Amino acid sequence: MAFTEIAPDVDETSPYWEANTIGENIEGNIISFEEDNWGNTRIRLELESGVEKLLPGHRDLQRYNRKLQEGDYIRVTLADIQKSNNPEYADKKIYKVEIDPERRVEYEEVDYDY
Repeated sequence: MAFTEIAPDVDETSPYWEANTIGENIEGNIISFEEDNWGNTRIRLELESGVEKLLPGHRDLQRYNRKLQEGDYIRVTLADIQKSNNPEYADKKIYKVEIDPERRVEYEEVDYDY
């Protein structure tokens, strides 16, 4: 008998995506790039289900930001976790980012006149 891996359901209640197992991934269209409380740029994704998720502001993910634009359809996969030599620091997460140009969308700019 062979086992087949299944993916867990997306946690609809949390606005954040955090991968903890190598191979975990998320995909959707980039809605925006947002700055967190520490000055890191985070990506807000719209999943196919319409749910929005905010990706971590990890340094490894930020390396891709200049190559991406709002509307791009991307898949982000946790590729590796490098153990820290210092127990006071978190392990480093390494990501793989892929883009599907055929699934790119244009978001309308919303002009808020108050």
